[in-house]
Amino acid sequence: MSAVPAAKTRMLYAIAFAVSVLFSGWVDVRTLVINPDAICYLFSAESMADGLQAAMHLCPQAKWPFYSMLMYAVANVLHISVLSAAYIIDGLFSAISVVAFIACVRQLADTMRMMVLAAIVILMAHHFNILRQEIIRDHGFWACYLTSIYFLLRFFKTHAKRYAYAWSMSLIVATCFCIEGAFFLIALPWLAWFDRGQSVMTRVNSFIKLNTFLLLGCLALAARLMMHP
Repeated sequence: MSAVPAAKTRMLYAIAFAVSVLFSGWVDVRTLVINPDAICYLFSAESMADGLQAAMHLCPQAKWPFYSMLMYAVANVLHISVLSAAYIIDGLFSAISVVAFIACVRQLADTMRMMVLAAIVILMAHHFNILRQEIIRDHGFWACYLTSIYFLLRFFKTHAKRYAYAWSMSLIVATCFCIEGAFFLIALPWLAWFDRGQSVMTRVNSFIKLNTFLLLGCLALAARLMMHP
């Protein structure tokens, strides 16, 4: 079966992205009361002006500060409130999750029918949509995690280094939102050993490529510990 033309694929991605943004905007307009965790993130974002330490110790959720830092940065760049910045960020991440999900399905079944069904499934998913109104860092984690899965699928198809590096970077950013990303960064490269269609040397190379950033990070940490005992 022939692959879906690139033009049709881009059109479907654009439509799904736009529909997701519209869903998020509609939910945000109808939201009258924000979730309890959002209060912590919003106060933490506003406290970024007083320094990172002050913002991190404001409340328990703020101890993982990347989400609050992102809200603070967007609010200052666009000159809007941190609440509006949070809605923009979450809406963008939800749309990225939708497109990434469709892209993952395309890697497994490159037909327009399956891609359209994937778009319908993710856009109509109840458990996904009821969290659109929640101001939580999970939106960023899901977007980066699904993107990393796409790059991982592309890597096992092509074994190109750029996809291995993109996979690592996606999960590193995901870890900035939730610590669970670190688990996937460590665990998923071991899938290379189960790629039975490849030679042993190819599997070794794949394992090393997927662990490149992790190994560099460990070396940098070891060097720092030796220089600063």
